[in-house]
Amino acid sequence: EMLQESDNTAADMLIRAAGVQRINERIRAAAGRDFGQITRLLDVRRELYGQLHPDARTLENRQIVEVAAAPLGPQRVEAVANALNIKPEQLDTRDLDEAYRRYYETGVNSASLVAYGQLFGKLANGELLSESSSALLYDIMGLDSYEAYRLEAGLSEQLPFIQKTGTQRGRACHMGIANPQGDDALVILACAEALDEDAEAGKLFEQVGEAVQELVLDGNAADAA
Repeated sequence: EMLQESDNTAADMLIRAAGVQRINERIRAAAGRDFGQITRLLDVRRELYGQLHPDARTLENRQIVEVAAAPLGPQRVEAVANALNIKPEQLDTRDLDEAYRRYYETGVNSASLVAYGQLFGKLANGELLSESSSALLYDIMGLDSYEAYRLEAGLSEQLPFIQKTGTQRGRACHMGIANPQGDDALVILACAEALDEDAEAGKLFEQVGEAVQELVLDGNAADAA
């Protein structure tokens, strides 16, 4: 559910089971310090809403769920104020986009594309997981299926490809490994900022996939021939 549906509750259950400190230690050991601190998804919300008002960092789980039920935008901001039992004008900012901007600047739960690429490269090289665990992960990440989604829409249907999306307000990412079980595994990562997730970012990622297929994958095949 975490990988295939981006289910936040599933992610938090796994983080709790593995231990957030251990997860951060493993990530830093594998990818260096270009990864920001990883937290539970509930704490992402607390830190985000904390940009609206510091007291929001102490909201209870139930309150976070209630706030999340409000539509994104002014209604979500108003819901935070209601949860804190204060007036909207008492918030540090009433602009949700500004709250996200401030949250992104903290570097929490974020990383450079280089760091992500290194992590995916080590996964493909068998440096992160056992062979059986890698095979299970690849299956969950769609090795034997073709979804024609984002990057994959521009790649050959016959090309084995594992993938994971990442979407947040004003951010859209798609990352994967082409032919992850081969000696010529290729890590592909793409992120977009301030674009509509589907109409703009999705199309752009498809074009990136097409370029990789034509210039890199097909080019390598032609060179080998």
